[in-house]
Amino acid sequence: MKKKSFALVVWCAGIVCAVAFGYTSRLHAECNGITDPAISFDEADLDFNPASIDCFRTIPILSKIEKSGVPVKWSNGHKMPGSSQFLGQCRNQKSNPWQFGGWIEAGITVNNHGCTNSYDPNQPQGPSSRNLDAFSGNTYLLGTEQQTDFKLNQAWFYADKKIDTQHGFDWGFRCDTVYGTDVRYGQCFSDGSFDAGWGSGDYYLGILHLFAEVGYKNLKVRVGKFGSPMSYESAAAPKCFFYSHNYAGYNTPLTFSGTTVEYTVDKRLTLGAGWTAGYHNSLEDRFNDNGFLGSVVFKPTEQLGLKYYLYVGRANGWNTRSDATSYNRRFDLQDSISQSLILTYSLTRRLTFVTEFFWARHDYENYLGLGDPMRARSYGICKQYLYTINPKWSVGLRTEWLYSRGTVFDLVPLSGGDGADLYEVSIGANWKPTERLLFKPEIRYDWNYYNNGFKPFDQKTASTQLTAGCAMVVKF
Repeated sequence: MKKKSFALVVWCAGIVCAVAFGYTSRLHAECNGITDPAISFDEADLDFNPASIDCFRTIPILSKIEKSGVPVKWSNGHKMPGSSQFLGQCRNQKSNPWQFGGWIEAGITVNNHGCTNSYDPNQPQGPSSRNLDAFSGNTYLLGTEQQTDFKLNQAWFYADKKIDTQHGFDWGFRCDTVYGTDVRYGQCFSDGSFDAGWGSGDYYLGILHLFAEVGYKNLKVRVGKFGSPMSYESAAAPKCFFYSHNYAGYNTPLTFSGTTVEYTVDKRLTLGAGWTAGYHNSLEDRFNDNGFLGSVVFKPTEQLGLKYYLYVGRANGWNTRSDATSYNRRFDLQDSISQSLILTYSLTRRLTFVTEFFWARHDYENYLGLGDPMRARSYGICKQYLYTINPKWSVGLRTEWLYSRGTVFDLVPLSGGDGADLYEVSIGANWKPTERLLFKPEIRYDWNYYNNGFKPFDQKTASTQLTAGCAMVVKF
């Protein structure tokens, strides 16, 4: 009898344990991971960030956790407020979906040549009528053209109303106004409209995002100007691990203006398509540029994510308007096509691999105003390895190869248009002493091979360049 009673107790205990295990396993699936003895959230998934918070879908999960009494922490070790407090913050956000904030990024980059900035009034004007000598300082191959003196890269302010269509119809809005040295490539410099030319010298003011959204259930429509999603590295400093930017981001469009439609098939697959006024233009579209922007976002597993983007169209204008020359349009571009494929794989909670493939082709009718046709093309691959050591420290490695012919990295008057192979390796770290303060030190090495022997670094005397830089980002 005692044996039967003992067996019954063990059996009942097993049932209780199984139910408890099943319950926590279900929470594991819902919360993207369980770390004994406490439930652990992926901070990137819940995105508990004043700049981009998405609490709506977490409220049911947190309610269950609150009742279960299971302790909660972030998976990366950050201290998390109690579930009741966090739940209250989420509910407050649900009643007030508007978010306001921003950040400031400032920093410095130096090079091994000791080459400093120089300004040439006879230098052909680039985006936003800027006349910094492209081969001075840290040279244009750094993408962001980091200057050799301390600069304010971004003073970024945003107003955002999140769209939430899970219960039906909703609308959203976003406006990002930015001032600093990074802004010139975010302006509508291609057709010289809207914010083009707001500023001078090294500093410019631009509106990088200005769009409205409406949606119902799985369907969402966006109208306005928005940053390009075609590169893994964003224009927003807090979203970029490295201070300098890769080549890939400058071989795909940086901004679009137009109308896009996004349809969420299920939690793993989202499809997008739309019309744009070329790229780097505003909706005014002074030169009748037209393009198609398509996207496929697929997440087959929690660890693996794939994003594919395609732009096809007529960009930078045919100069069909009679007053086109008054806007200094130096490119008569017939057709343009750009593609990118971004693969993100989280091997562990701490280690993430990112691989980015990019390819572009541009057919010019009147290349650089020289009266000659030209087919420019570029393609390459960029890999990033990002490792989180602890809540305050993470390290990263970026390697990249780019082949370029006739693009901004291989202009025909300089290199003969025979093509060039460009390489870069960057090693960096992120130190986050507080939630609102971030330091991004890095060391970068660039080298290249131009078929005609052209050397772009140190006032056209060197084919290699070693740089060291550090940025500070303060969020508010």
